Amino acid sequence: MKWIIDDMMADSYYGGNFLSSLKELGREVQVLENNPLKQMEMDRLSINETTLAYGSIQFIDSLTKAQPNVSTFSNFNSFDANKYLSYLDSSLLLSNDYMFVTMSFLLDDIQRSKLKAIFGDKVFIRPNSSKKLFSGQIFDLDDKRNIENTFKMSGSNKDTFIMVSSVKKVIAEYRTFISKEKGVLSASSYFYDKRGAEVRGCPERVSRFSETIIEELGYNAPDKLLVIDVAEYERLDGGTCLGLVELNAPSTSGIYACDARPIILEMERIIKEEWEME
Repeated sequence: MKWIIDDMMADSYYGGNFLSSLKELGREVQVLENNPLKQMEMDRLSINETTLAYGSIQFIDSLTKAQPNVSTFSNFNSFDANKYLSYLDSSLLLSNDYMFVTMSFLLDDIQRSKLKAIFGDKVFIRPNSSKKLFSGQIFDLDDKRNIENTFKMSGSNKDTFIMVSSVKKVIAEYRTFISKEKGVLSASSYFYDKRGAEVRGCPERVSRFSETIIEELGYNAPDKLLVIDVAEYERLDGGTCLGLVELNAPSTSGIYACDARPIILEMERIIKEEWEME
């Protein structure tokens, strides 16, 4: 099998050991520049055999539109938060008191006052879209200008759906790559504010929790292979528990300190099986 990877994910800072693992496995790899001006290069690609791709959201979105025969695990619509959260009990979630609102709701003074009555002065906000228009973050509901500027820079519209929940004290975060058939393939701790401090692996209870999530989703899982981000957070009673942060598409997710080899092999196994069934 051949692989296409963008230059950003080819950098170990973003893509971890994905590219080096492909080379260790003896795969033929083509690295393309992640640049909208290079669209013609994508259009001219000749795909004559099974080819998989890994890269940023923007890159994979453009590549699959230009080359529909390229195989990826990136069914973006199915990874929108409202799609998969509909099939999970809220007790399994970090944002267990979430609600969905539109941008116009959040920019309205009266509506924000309603959110303050529910959540307090500060809330955690993340986009509903799996294409990550902006990163999930904590906002002060009194700082309307910051809210408005953040969404303007992200290209959000007044009808853009966003997810709002209370702020939690997060103790640790983990990323697991999990297959519906084989369970957790690889895992890593991660820190949004401490890149390079990730540690390979995760506690057994995090693996079990990830497997619970994929079991609960059943046939409603966005794909046969998922990235499940899990947080350990502090409850109001002072105890701690695990909660789902979000699901992500494997073909566009950073590896952190995960071992990429079992992920690559499972991607290839699934794609080969699907091609043989056609």
